[in-house]
Parts: sequence; C-alpha cells; structure tokens
Amino acid sequence: MKKAAFIVAALTGWLLVGALVAAPQFVPGPSARYAGGCATDPASGELILFGGWTGLSQYQDETWRWDGVAWNQLTLGIAPAARRDCFMVADLNSGTVLLFGGEEQSVGARDDTWSFANGSWSQIAPQAAPSARSGSAGAAHPPSGQVVLFGGATNAAAGSALGDTWLWSGGNWQQASPATSPSARGGSAAAFDESRGRVVLFGGYGSSMLADTWEWDGSTWILMHSGPGAPPARSAASFVFDDITDRMILFGGVDNGGAGLSDTWAWDGISWQQLTTVISPAARYGYFAAPVQGHVVCFGGLTQFPGGAYLGDTWTFDGTEWHPKIDYVTSPINGNRYALTPPMTWTDTEALAVLEGGHLATVRSQAEQNWLVQTFGTDNLWLGYTDEAVEGQWTWSSGESTTYTNWHPAEPNNGGGNGEHYCHFHLLFGSGLWGDAATSVAFPGIVEIPGGPVADVTANLLSTTATPSPLRGHALASLPSGGALLFGGQTASGPFFPTYELQGTDWNKQFPNPQPGVRSAHTLLLDQARQNNVMFGGENPLGAKLGDTWTYANGQWYYLNPINTPSPRSYHAMAYDPTTDMSILFGGEDAFATAIGDMWQWDGTDWFQLTPPTSLPARMRHGMAWDRLRGVLVLFGGTNGTARLDDVWEWNGTDWAQIMPTQPNGFAYGPSARDGFVMAYDPKAERVVVIGGETDSGCVDDAWSWDGSSWLRYLPTSGSALPSARQGAQLYFDASANELRMHGGGCGAEFSAELWQLQLPVFSRYESYGQGCMGSLGMPTLSFDASTSPVIGTTFNLIYDNVPGGALPAFGAYGYSRTSYFGVPLPIDLGVAGLPGCPLLQSADEAPTLTAPNGTGQVIWPVAIPNNAQLLGGELFFQALHLELFGFPTWAAMSNGVAVRIGDQ
Repeated sequence: MKKAAFIVAALTGWLLVGALVAAPQFVPGPSARYAGGCATDPASGELILFGGWTGLSQYQDETWRWDGVAWNQLTLGIAPAARRDCFMVADLNSGTVLLFGGEEQSVGARDDTWSFANGSWSQIAPQAAPSARSGSAGAAHPPSGQVVLFGGATNAAAGSALGDTWLWSGGNWQQASPATSPSARGGSAAAFDESRGRVVLFGGYGSSMLADTWEWDGSTWILMHSGPGAPPARSAASFVFDDITDRMILFGGVDNGGAGLSDTWAWDGISWQQLTTVISPAARYGYFAAPVQGHVVCFGGLTQFPGGAYLGDTWTFDGTEWHPKIDYVTSPINGNRYALTPPMTWTDTEALAVLEGGHLATVRSQAEQNWLVQTFGTDNLWLGYTDEAVEGQWTWSSGESTTYTNWHPAEPNNGGGNGEHYCHFHLLFGSGLWGDAATSVAFPGIVEIPGGPVADVTANLLSTTATPSPLRGHALASLPSGGALLFGGQTASGPFFPTYELQGTDWNKQFPNPQPGVRSAHTLLLDQARQNNVMFGGENPLGAKLGDTWTYANGQWYYLNPINTPSPRSYHAMAYDPTTDMSILFGGEDAFATAIGDMWQWDGTDWFQLTPPTSLPARMRHGMAWDRLRGVLVLFGGTNGTARLDDVWEWNGTDWAQIMPTQPNGFAYGPSARDGFVMAYDPKAERVVVIGGETDSGCVDDAWSWDGSSWLRYLPTSGSALPSARQGAQLYFDASANELRMHGGGCGAEFSAELWQLQLPVFSRYESYGQGCMGSLGMPTLSFDASTSPVIGTTFNLIYDNVPGGALPAFGAYGYSRTSYFGVPLPIDLGVAGLPGCPLLQSADEAPTLTAPNGTGQVIWPVAIPNNAQLLGGELFFQALHLELFGFPTWAAMSNGVAVRIGDQ
C-alpha cells in the first residue's frame, strides 16, 4: 500500500539519486515542465500538449502528441506564442482542441483564442472574448454544445482572481449570467462528467486555498459539496473523467504552504473517496492530464513552491492503479525487457514490477550482469534478490533458481544486524558489485518482464578453400543440385567480376562465356521448375541501373531477351513461388534513386507485370522469401528512400495483406526498422529468417524468424556467437548440406568473405489427416498424445481408439510418404484386399504389431526417436489397423492418418 514514508522517500530519491542513473527511466518525451495546457484531440483521440514553464522564466511553445505509447513533437509553422497556464479543452462540436489565454513571458496574461485541428494551429478572432487571464478552468459540455470557462487570474503569479463564466460555441465567446457561481478563483480543476452530463469544478485559489465542489448543468453552477470528506484544499490539480469506473479522478495539486500533493481522489457525483494505490506519481502540481484510450494520462509538473523540481515523467491511471510509462530496452542476452523505476523502496519497486508483468531483475550469469551494468550503470539500483523471509537464505523474487552472485567481498552484512534484506548494485563499490540495504531507502529498481519468444541458434564460421575476395552487395543462390552460385558485388578495391560455385566448403571459380556484365545490388534465385538460376538487374560500377535477365545452368550463363521486362533497377527483391512455378520480383531503386513499387512475375520465358488489388508501398533494400509451410510470400522492411521500414506483408497468390505482428505484454516485438538485411526461408526450421541489416542506429547483428503471426528472436547458444553486425550479405539454404548459410556483407569500410552455418531450432509438430473406415465400435481414430512430443531422443505416444477387446491383434504402419506407395498415388482404396472403403494413407514402409487393447477399446502406440540430428525436419506418417469381430462385414478396420514432423523441441 502507498505510505506517506514512501512518498517522501520517492521524492527525495528522485531529486538526490535519480540524477545518478545512467539509463532513462521514463519514455522519452517533452522536457520537464509544468503549467502548460493539454487536451484530448477529438479527431485522433490523442493527447495534445502545448507550452509550459521549464524554470528560469523559460516559457515553451512546443506542441507534443501522446498516442498512448510514445510522445512525438510536432514541427509547426504557426503556433501560439510561448506561454504557461493556458486554458485548453476538447471542443467536441467542431472536433478540435480549443486554447485560450495563458501567461506569456514579459507580456503577462493573454486573451487570444486558438484552434488545433488536423495537426496544425490556427488563430481565431472571435467578436467577443474573456479578458486576458491565466489559470482558468472548464470543459466541454456536450449536452448544451458549448465549452464553459470559469475564472482564472489576471496574472499567474499574483494577479486578481476572477469569477466570471464564459461559453464558447459557434466560433465565438459569450459571457454567461448564472444564478449561482463559485467565488472568484484561479487554478481550479474541472472536467466533464460523462456519466452525469455535468462539468465538475473543484478547489483553486482565491483569497485562500479552496476545497469546494461545483457542477455546471448548462445554465448555472450548483454547489455540490463543501466541508468534511472532501480532498484537502488545493489548486493546480487536474480533474479527468475515468471511462473505466465512470468516476471523476483528481490527483495532486499544491497546498497552501506550497507543497505538492500526491493523493488520488474519486468523485461519483455525491461524495469523495480517497483511493489507495500500490504506487503513485511523486507529489506535484501544475501537471498535464487528460483521458487517452480509456486511461488517465499524467505528465510532468512541479514538486513544490518555491525551490521545487520540474518533472518530465509520464504516468497512466487505469481506474485502480497508477502505472509509470517507463522506458524498456530489450536484452540481447536473453530477449527479456528491462527498465528503471523511479526511486522507491525495494518493496514498492517490486510491487511496480509485478504490476508491469514481471519482477525486479534476476541475474543468471556474468553475461547478464555485464549487460545490466553497461545499460543501467553502477549506481544504487535494486535487484530482485532478498533474504527477507529467512535471514541468510537469499532468493529471487521471480522464483527462479540460479547460483550466480556478484557480492562485494564485505557483503551481504545485514547492516550489522539492522535488517538489510534487499540486494542492489552498490554505488560506492562500483563495477556493479552487490550490497544489501534496508527497504526504507529509495533507489531505482531494474524491472525485468518477459520479452517475446526466443530460441537458441548455433552459428559456426566455416573454413573454406579458394575463398573469393571479401564481398558485399553480391548475389548468391542455391544451385539445383545443392551448393550455391555467386556472382557480382563489391570488394574494398572495386567491382567483383568472377563467377563462383560453392560445393560444401569449397569455392570453385567458373569460366563461362559469355558472362554478365559486372554489377552489384542485383538478385539471383533458383528456379526449381526449370532447374536453373535466374538473375535480374542491379547497377554497374558507374552507377547505371541494369534491366537485363540472365539464367545459369550447368556452368554456363545465358542472356535472355524477353518481350516484356521490368524497368532497370537495383536493390529489388525476388523469390520463387513453388505453387505457380513462377519467380516474383518487387520494388527496388530506379535511375533517379527513387523507390519503386511495381510487381513482376517470371515464367521462365517472359516477364509479366502484376497489378494486385492492394498496392504495396514502394521500397528498396527489402527482403522477400516464400514460406513453403504456409504457402505465402513474405515481404519485410526496407526503405522508401526517406525512412526505414519494419512492416510485414504477405502475398497469397492474389493480393497483398499487411500483417500486424503479435505484441507480447503489449510491446511491439520484432526486428527494428531496417534495410540491407538478409532474408530466406529455412525448410528444415520451417521459418522465414531475417538477419542483420542497417537500422537508424547503424548495422545490427540480430537474428529473427517469422511464423505468420509473430516474430521469434534467436539468441546464440553458449560458446556460439552470431555473425558480426553487417548489411549487404547473402543468405540461402544449402539443400545438399541441409542447412542455412550466410556469406559476405560488411559495415562501414568492412567487407567480409566469411561463410557461416546457422543451425536453427527445429520445432516438432503433428496433425491428423484423412479418414479411416468403420469398425464394430465405430470409426477408429488415431490421435497424438499431446503430453508427449516428437523430439529426437524421446518417445512419443499415439493413441488408437475404438478397438475391439479380446485377443484380436492391432497393427501399426508408418511410412516416409503420404503421396505415393511404390509409385502409386495415395490414398489407395483397399477393396482389392477385401476392405472396400478403407484407404491406405501412407507408404507403409514399416509395420509394427501393437499391444492388445487395454480393456477400454484403446491401444497406446509408443514411438521411440533416436537422438540423431540427421532426423531433424524429417516426416513420418502413421496409420493403424485392427482385426474385426467374427460376423463383421469386413475383416478389419483402419484409422485416419497422423503426420509427424521430428524436431529438437
């Protein structure tokens, strides 16, 4: 629970300790400030923040947008002058944000009116307007179609308080004459209560701090509450209607002594209730608050007056709890996400971590320790290690068991018996060494929450012979008989001319005649239907774009002259579609360095332009690969010439559809926006793989795969390392070696001749197919025991149901094919064997005898898989048969089929 001691400790720690923290705590956004204006944009549902004061008379004129995830500053040619304490409100009638008044530097209070719509500001010149003022309060009142503004002051610092009411509608201000009205005041909190149809106003300052509650019903003000039970008197708080609980939420403000407040209150139209939350923003006033996407959003503020600290943190309230919008980073060591909390006690940082979906960080290895120190520094930072339950028995709050520790030699010491039960990076020790401390002190904590899915990958650098020069921008593709074909590219000293074939780890220089002109940034693929390689386009050493088509077969290049052809280009992508036996080309860069968005198809003789219903955005330096498991073409990333992209598109043979990847724990998860990466399909792993490339932060070395709905990140196994960060490499699947391989590439001035072998995890799977034939107990069924898995080195179970009891035997059969039996297409009707209507669904290469039924009409069929990596990706097809009871029309009955793919997990 929230405690006064926590608030004091949190505020003290924020001011004294927070400056020492290396990594950012909160999502990046506006600089720390208070007393600006904010409102929810009715058109976009986003929070619009304007102006504010950052101290030392620094008035701001920035406009920022919060979309529920991130802050973005808008670059606008026209905007209100820099100011603080302006009145901002959502004008629901016009679908715009309305701004009035505020205080400008050296000018004082203003009386100008502005409107924000469609991402831009415009000034309005109404016939009438309130007098110049700042610190007014009010809200839109949809039942009357008006915006109501009340009070304010002629000067934010020490001006006279005002008590007039003004209404905005139809592009003009009109002063109202309500029968009753609050006393003159500024700095009140006001918002529209959607459940009761009234504008609610609370507190403010006049001759003194106030704590009365008023409501505007469209024509007059009504005093609703005054006296005991209300929040303590305050000003510069904020009121927001909470859609989740249908209540008005008030937080913070400043009291008569100038101290910021941190309490949260709810108004239900009758009474006030103070809310108890696990954690809370630090005490503040003059902050920005508005509803966004069903949550109350709070930003910034000032902690006290005078001498307070300006805040730049973002929080949301979900009707029950406050949540800081802290800045997560993904660990390349384990794929989990980490962030720093505000300085709090260990108990409260752990409570926050649990609210976020995780715990304080568990450190499992020296690699994790090193990354945490590199990312967050060596200041006083809480970890999830504690011996609170039993003195001297340290456990991780995550419940994990790990033997790694990094205590300072003199720690833990329990503070000489004074109850130090919580582990932290110790600032005085440096180097990330650990110490123990009491929960009464306030440190930031390192939150760890599960990231998206991760898997191990083993990467091996292969030793090759007759190795070509280090390259990037070349083209490499599988050969029909296995191995790979290499052509073109750039070396550190210029263009690369020769043609090479790779067999195993041996490079072999070829001497075809003719040979294509030297080039880079071209494409090359294997045309499986015609058993040759197809190459198109690129650019020559002079930078001229090429539009020629070549094929390669049996050591010879052939120049083709198709009737139709794509325009000259480079940095395009190609992939082979086995369902149509066509090669597909998309995008690239034209002669004017502009991204292209057209799509072409190669049938072995000619090119044909495709015009799908959905136009894919133009791009270059992207990736494409055909997902054989799902029968779709996958396209990812690239650049449109202005910005790098991270979007995923799939082609189903008829049209493109953009796929939005799943977001584990509400976070976007996948490769960051990039270009120049490598992308290929691994048929053994049954995944589309993306490795490396160049992001806005430079070249990267990460590896990912796509399964049609989500991204999987690969982390190197112990003792292994992924290829170094690079772009312009090539990735292909070598059928003869049955493995994924990557060659070349580089970053900056680097060029590589490396050949890497990538061993991805192979995920096992199973499925039922076909249908058997009826037996005396009904339709026999063969199913997979989901508590087991078809993983090498294990035994999985099949379950054969509806089998008669007694001594009648049952038999299993499995084969390596579900399409043919000794050249005869499957399925085969077994009527010739006296089993009409019973289909053979697999090639029956092996036929073991099964155990007798166990009395329930069920047979368990155990299948042991040797621990042999050569079996990975292999498929087996199972079917069962049993003899039938005397007098049944057929002598046997058969089950459906079960297809099993063998994996290592």
